[in-house]
Amino acid sequence: MDIIDLRSLRQLQLGIHPYSNGEMSLRLGSPEGQEIARSVFPREEAWDKVNTISLKLPPAVVDDLSPETDLYLVWLGDNGIAEDDMGHHRPADVGWLDWIEVK
Repeated sequence: MDIIDLRSLRQLQLGIHPYSNGEMSLRLGSPEGQEIARSVFPREEAWDKVNTISLKLPPAVVDDLSPETDLYLVWLGDNGIAEDDMGHHRPADVGWLDWIEVK
């Protein structure tokens, strides 16, 4: 697998369609790693509308990125808690990520 050098990364823009209120978190190293950016978003009522959210990276974090750094997007539930509604929710039940733009 090729390594993608992310040292010039400043911001991610995401096109999302959330079925419920939630938060998107960008983390270093693992899904549970240090959080470096977060965006809160509301539920989208229209089935055909995709919302744009931005995750801006702090300059100090960008300066410390190395080519080996792994970044993880973590989709969290309302108030940062991903809830399992008695086992009925599947990942697609919270919504979907339509596109990512790297800036």
